[in-house]
Amino acid sequence: TWKWRQKDEGKLERLRTHLIEEFQKMDCFEEVRPEYCGSYSGTHHHFGGTRMATEPDRGVVDMNCQVFGQEQLWVTGTSVFVTSGTANPTLSGMAAALYMVEKNFNKKTNEAT
Repeated sequence: TWKWRQKDEGKLERLRTHLIEEFQKMDCFEEVRPEYCGSYSGTHHHFGGTRMATEPDRGVVDMNCQVFGQEQLWVTGTSVFVTSGTANPTLSGMAAALYMVEKNFNKKTNEAT
């Protein structure tokens, strides 16, 4: 079970307060109150478990999603991302998977013909 640490909850609350203040200064919304912001219960998207990197000591896969030091083994999805830009990363994960297939497999198929 993955749970927020107390210090992380405090950081998120400070960020929320700061963002509300900034949005209010910019007059982006008619009214922004903390109770409208909801919770962070839907933001448990894990990233970076098989991090992409340029060198094996900094990650698990290279820029083509191939596992360092392993032939014919690729990993793709949101786990190769270093971080998330937003919640609901499904489309980004799918795009990464499609890119990996095109980059690694279509190229090999085209070379063989």
